[in-house]
Amino acid sequence: MISDSTTSIKNNYAVVTRAKTAELNSNVMHNDKAELITSKNKKEISKDEKLAIGLGLISLAAVGAALILGKKIDNAQTSKVCKKYLENIEVLREHFNTIFNKNYTNDEANEIALKYQEAFKEKDNLQFLTKLFKQLNKDYELPLKTAQSETSVELGESVYGKFNVIRGIKGNGNLTNAGMSFNSDKLLKDFDRKKLTQTFAHELKHAQQAKIAIGVNKRLFIEHQAKQNLHHIWYQDALRARGGNPKAALDDYINKIESTLLLPEFRNIEKIENNSPLYQRGINYIENLKNYKKADGTPDGYNAYKNQLVEREAFDVGDRFIEIYELLTK
Repeated sequence: MISDSTTSIKNNYAVVTRAKTAELNSNVMHNDKAELITSKNKKEISKDEKLAIGLGLISLAAVGAALILGKKIDNAQTSKVCKKYLENIEVLREHFNTIFNKNYTNDEANEIALKYQEAFKEKDNLQFLTKLFKQLNKDYELPLKTAQSETSVELGESVYGKFNVIRGIKGNGNLTNAGMSFNSDKLLKDFDRKKLTQTFAHELKHAQQAKIAIGVNKRLFIEHQAKQNLHHIWYQDALRARGGNPKAALDDYINKIESTLLLPEFRNIEKIENNSPLYQRGINYIENLKNYKKADGTPDGYNAYKNQLVEREAFDVGDRFIEIYELLTK
């Protein structure tokens, strides 16, 4: 608005000047009044000039003051938001970009950091776990709704927690929980918050990997997991029903897993086309699941388990979140 006023004043000044000049030229032809009229009009022009210039200077001064004030306010706001993390913001941004496959700015990374700090400083332990889960779920862009807190049962291969988008299937056909399940009593007893943060970040990285793999080829993703459980009663029943035809039995088994065991949130994942930068990553995840190596209790077996693609990524994420936790709580 100030700039428009300045332009208007300048334009008015130009019109006044042209009008007065024309009037002067006309007055010169009347010699007996020329000097008087010229003198009079010169005074009027001088008065107009002074008014226009004066108003223009006031307007320009106001513009300058507004710009300076605006810059000071902007700097003050930036300082207020970023001051605490400015020293470490580049490190935090690099971690978040790697973990979440993004290209955040410093401001965006700072906002994310504040959210995690809020979770880390939560006094109630269960609220800490819940806030951490929700923020990780958001930043990984996962469709999960809630974490399941198991306070009395030990969960599958780990007494602490696990993530799987397909519910476990016991030999008797009973189902176990799926999603991010955790034994909160044992977790909070045996782990400090830094370790808990590392564990949750690791397990939900697997959820992100599963989402990408399902987006590339849901059927193949389920098939590889089904083939690792051909001893299951569901497959054996299908095999008998199909007269011993293993291909037909496997198809029935896969269909039952997809309709019954796959988490509802993962049944309608948006398809990833082959021209997407995520497509090859999904293919690699599926291939890894096909040849997934479980830790067998030996040093060599553990190294093979830890260094395969899906686990290597998840362990790296966990380690990065340890540093994030330290930076945001020191």
